[in-house]
Amino acid sequence: MAKNEPKSDEAHVLVAIVNNHVHTVTHISNFLEGKGYRTVWAYGGKAAMALCEKERPDILILDAQMPETSGFDVARALPAQKILFMVADKGIGEKAKQFKNCVGTLHKPIDNRELDELLRSIFKLKKPEL
Repeated sequence: MAKNEPKSDEAHVLVAIVNNHVHTVTHISNFLEGKGYRTVWAYGGKAAMALCEKERPDILILDAQMPETSGFDVARALPAQKILFMVADKGIGEKAKQFKNCVGTLHKPIDNRELDELLRSIFKLKKPEL
């Protein structure tokens, strides 16, 4: 990319990804970076809170169910943070939607196309031209 060439719209969005499974974090991060988003990540609820305070992401993709500090605990601690919850079932998804800072839910296993469409909708990003 040339120096004066503008970055993609996606490059203006910083996405934090938090899950206690390294594979999940890596998979989502690699996919989003391939689409042009910037990513940061953590492995657990307490680390998520520290990461969000330090990095100030535009959105947090957060596993609702993690050991020790759950995604719901994180949502309560960071009420101004936009959160896209990763959920294992419909009941957990309904609980996640009760949080005012929840901007959506993703059902596991994560569908990359659905994730991309959600982020584009949340941040009003155009679909890339083929």
